[in-house]
Amino acid sequence: MKKKISKEELKDILHKEELEKIWAEIPKYDENIRQAEADEKFWKEHLHPYYDEMFAHTPTKAVSDVVRKEIEEYKENDPIFHELDKIEFLGGVIYTSMGLFWLIIGVLFFIGMLTGAGVEDCLEIAGNSC
Repeated sequence: MKKKISKEELKDILHKEELEKIWAEIPKYDENIRQAEADEKFWKEHLHPYYDEMFAHTPTKAVSDVVRKEIEEYKENDPIFHELDKIEFLGGVIYTSMGLFWLIIGVLFFIGMLTGAGVEDCLEIAGNSC
């Protein structure tokens, strides 16, 4: 006695066969696939310690968050970072002061040009008259 198969089951079987046929046509050792597998292996090996610190219930936590947390801990525990922050702040103050100094000199020079002696005054100084 033959077993009856529904129309939906026949469609599922046909779909699976089509998928297997398509999968069989894809070359197994394609260069892109090998490169992708090598990249995946590389990143898993290098980022594995950071994944250990992440919780399983927060899969969206980025590796950069873990790195940022470590940098903040280093900044709190190592006094060299405080010294570097002071040096950076002083450098910014010095550059800003130099810029303001030359800006003021430029503005004063421009004002002097606008309100200064005209061409006639220069000619009188040289001994020539108009």
